[in-house]
Amino acid sequence: MSIGHTEQGTLLHHYTSVEKALSMLESGQIWLSPMSNVNDPKEFSDWELSYVPGVNKISVKEWDEISSAISKESKRISKISCFTEDVLTDHTSPINRYIDLGCIKRGFANSPMWHFYGEKHTGCCLMFDKSRLIQEFKSQTTEHTAFSNSVQYIDEKLLRNIGFEPYYFELDKVIEFGVNQYTRQFLNTRFKDLYFKKQSVWSYENEYRFYVQDDSNSPFKLNFGKALAYVCFGVECSDDDKNKIKAFAKNHGFSTQEIKFKNHTVQVVM
Repeated sequence: MSIGHTEQGTLLHHYTSVEKALSMLESGQIWLSPMSNVNDPKEFSDWELSYVPGVNKISVKEWDEISSAISKESKRISKISCFTEDVLTDHTSPINRYIDLGCIKRGFANSPMWHFYGEKHTGCCLMFDKSRLIQEFKSQTTEHTAFSNSVQYIDEKLLRNIGFEPYYFELDKVIEFGVNQYTRQFLNTRFKDLYFKKQSVWSYENEYRFYVQDDSNSPFKLNFGKALAYVCFGVECSDDDKNKIKAFAKNHGFSTQEIKFKNHTVQVVM
């Protein structure tokens, strides 16, 4: 089946280089990496946390040290993998949508994503069956705090009610439990605010995230099983690189396709 005729919303798309794609294909794994490796400064920068005062008192220096320690530990144990979704439309069938829009607004036809993450159109896009990948994720994270969902794009006000503000810690609990144990409590009530909301300038990514808390210092390795459905090549992907992926596809249950830009439309080449 042409990827242009697939049901919208059923696939998740991961843009990468051919070299990294081959590594993923050979291992059968998607790596969820620490938040310190992301490219959004809102997420990788150290937070400046306020705190709820209690019985205990601290100096400004201690405040800064606790804030920095919670921030660093949060980013070490919080690990994500990022995908692009389709922009959903009102079309009632895949064929009607394709006739009307071609591949425009499909997750595999996102030009900025091809440029920034698909090695300036020389890479590829791994396309996963969304429901299968979510099921694999759930079955492999039963002993972890884990969550997957679409990212919400919102520009929040400068001043917010502290009751709805994730950027604070509870001093007495930090003293009672210690920074590392308290950080888990801190994240469990805040990770959706911290990691599933981004500023609207990032909305072109139309991102879907997999999030897991993991104590190791290595990426969390998710086996994707039979969730991989297609690999799509960028318009500047070389024939040699295409052949490397196609050779692997023959015995691994997925098909390869490519897109091309024809005047104002985006089309699929099978």
